[in-house]
Amino acid sequence: MKKQKLIRKLANRRVWAYGLFWSWNLVFLAFMSLGFAPNVLPEMINAVRTHTIPVPFLVYAVTLTGIPAVAVILGLTVLRRSPGRLLTLGYGVEGPLMLILAVRFFLVRDATWAVTLILSIAGLGIAALLWQILDRSIDTRRSPLAHLRLIGLTLLLLTGLYASVWIAFYAVPLAAQSGEIATQLLRDMWEALTDTELRWLPFMLLGGVLALYTGTLFVAMPVAVPVLYIRSWWRGARAFAAAR
Repeated sequence: MKKQKLIRKLANRRVWAYGLFWSWNLVFLAFMSLGFAPNVLPEMINAVRTHTIPVPFLVYAVTLTGIPAVAVILGLTVLRRSPGRLLTLGYGVEGPLMLILAVRFFLVRDATWAVTLILSIAGLGIAALLWQILDRSIDTRRSPLAHLRLIGLTLLLLTGLYASVWIAFYAVPLAAQSGEIATQLLRDMWEALTDTELRWLPFMLLGGVLALYTGTLFVAMPVAVPVLYIRSWWRGARAFAAAR
């Protein structure tokens, strides 16, 4: 009986939704507060003061840190009893938004108009999804709000499917080599821990855990994100049809 109850709990979607959202966010915030903030952030601030790195570099870093913090606040307040909405917030809003900022910050420093347009459209779509998550009365909204909602979710669906195809090109090889990558990362962490200052231990340990966990979620994105976006779009489409 105990084994059956345990299996039921593990198979419960509510448990998975809560677990995925809170585990990743807590690991991230622990890394930022115990590892990044005490060791890296002061050096970044000094580098900005001496003009070694540009100010936008620090702004993007702070913004990336603030997104999970806001998500946690929402999870503790308005979404505390809504595991499905929490999962959509984490995988459909928080993760893609951080990925957009990371791509814009680290990979596309001088964005063309086409890249800027795609990222802007994705941002509008994410905003529409966030609206749907937070507004519990959204299905009763009439025109023009119903039109705006469906337009935003359509933009989200199109950009989400497009991005998922691109992510799959990286996620599939990453999944195939996941065992080798994890083993090498753990080996490098162990070697670094034996020859590092004590104050860097939280940064190394939590950073390694965060990297492995984030990589696992990244591999699942080409499947999980389209499913979430299709379901969200379908909900918006049905509400739009009912409002006409």
